[in-house]
Amino acid sequence: MQAFDIAIDVGDAQPHIDWPAVAAAGIRIVMIKCTEGATFVSPTFAAQWKGALDARLKPIPYHFLRPGSADAQVQRFRNVAALAKNQPYALDWEGRASQTCTPQVAEAIGTQLAVITGRLPLGYWGIHGSTPALPTAAMLTWDRWVPRYPQQGAETVAMLRESAMNKRPPEALWWQYTCWGRVPGIKGPVDRSAIFAESLESALAWYGTGKLG
Repeated sequence: MQAFDIAIDVGDAQPHIDWPAVAAAGIRIVMIKCTEGATFVSPTFAAQWKGALDARLKPIPYHFLRPGSADAQVQRFRNVAALAKNQPYALDWEGRASQTCTPQVAEAIGTQLAVITGRLPLGYWGIHGSTPALPTAAMLTWDRWVPRYPQQGAETVAMLRESAMNKRPPEALWWQYTCWGRVPGIKGPVDRSAIFAESLESALAWYGTGKLG
């Protein structure tokens, strides 16, 4: 497996993005913050979604889980992201247990969204010992997007030392390996993520099918 350094995630912290420059830098997939809890909508989501599409990038909306009703969170995310069949999407489960939903609510949200889209969520949470609680058995069947930053200041995967690369979480399909990333077209640091696949074509196939090609 190779690490393909082709994704960033953006939200309110990146209100102004030069999307053609981002695409020219080799970024292919963009995780875009869409909603949070049952009421919050990212004020930058619509513009970022359109900008990414116009630059021929592949956007993935993500929902930041909070305490509260599974049904209300599903409804908010579904409506704002306009989720459709086979749409990839991510669920961000992080923070203290009091700041996010229970594993059971996270599972319920993922189950409902899987019915809507026909594919399981991409689950974002940390390595063992740094999660709000133990994920449910169903959550462990989701593809994982794991944050772990083994080398301070790393701007690209190419900058990671071998010792840092060896700390890739084994459960990760997507590895958010830095919060200090730099990408032309974005002022300041940005989270960067690499996907592990046999080829770039295989990695991009996952976007469309939920499976590596």
